[in-house]
Amino acid sequence: MKKNSRQNRKKVARVLPKNGTAISAFSVRFL
Repeated sequence: MKKNSRQNRKKVARVLPKNGTAISAFSVRFL
């Protein structure tokens, strides 16, 4: 799970510029 969280963090960081609000909420929920 920890490894997956790291990969998801990178993916979220990549998609962040496109959808800031939606991804921010998803990242906060994931964390």
